[in-house]
Amino acid sequence: MRWALPFVLLWMISSTCFASDELYFAGLDDAAPFSYEENGVIKGYDYDIFMEMMQRAGYTVKVELLPFKRSWHYLINGAVDGTFMIYYKEERKAHLLYCETPIHVATYHLFVKKGHEFPFNGVNDLYGKKVANQSGFFVSNEFDQAVKNKKIILEEALSCDMNLKKLMSGRVDCYISSARLIRPNILELGIQHDIVQLPVPVLPNKGLYIALSLTADRIKDKAAFVRMLGLIRQTMDKDGTMDKINAKYFH
Repeated sequence: MRWALPFVLLWMISSTCFASDELYFAGLDDAAPFSYEENGVIKGYDYDIFMEMMQRAGYTVKVELLPFKRSWHYLINGAVDGTFMIYYKEERKAHLLYCETPIHVATYHLFVKKGHEFPFNGVNDLYGKKVANQSGFFVSNEFDQAVKNKKIILEEALSCDMNLKKLMSGRVDCYISSARLIRPNILELGIQHDIVQLPVPVLPNKGLYIALSLTADRIKDKAAFVRMLGLIRQTMDKDGTMDKINAKYFH
């Protein structure tokens, strides 16, 4: 009966965590294959993982996919209970309680238009260049400082599609993203032979996390909630659920 212990622990934790059976979480829009809407239905790798976790916890969740700036506004004002899609940044801990395990981990590279490759080994190789980035995406303190000092010209956009179009039109020199994130957009735009990934990663193993708004009050014990999600995630790793969701979106 050793298998029953995690479920007993989950029941004990969940019975003391919440003020409501329904919670409200934000995700990021236009982030296929991780979260996106198709014919009015929300789908995606991160979305499926999160919803499975919440189902196992015994709670229904209303999810809305939003641009990052609106999602962040909702988080700091407590309009949502949390998000299942946010990158870790030390300053954000003033407003958020992060789950310990990321919902997914990706490696981020520079993508350039074919024929416009350049040597890249660090942030200083981006000096003087126009760099496209997703709104709200944190690269590093060194990168932010270079942008602040106007050594790098940062071009933020709300979607992968917009950033790729900027790249193809020559409005930016490169685009920071992960291959998994931009692949659907590249294929849809038919530019798979026109985009090159530079070999040295900008960010290896960067995690995207579930995090709770510290301002929202529907979850009574946020630390217990986070521990509960950690236990559920461990179970999903062991019982093959993560492999099944991975196979659904990545072939």
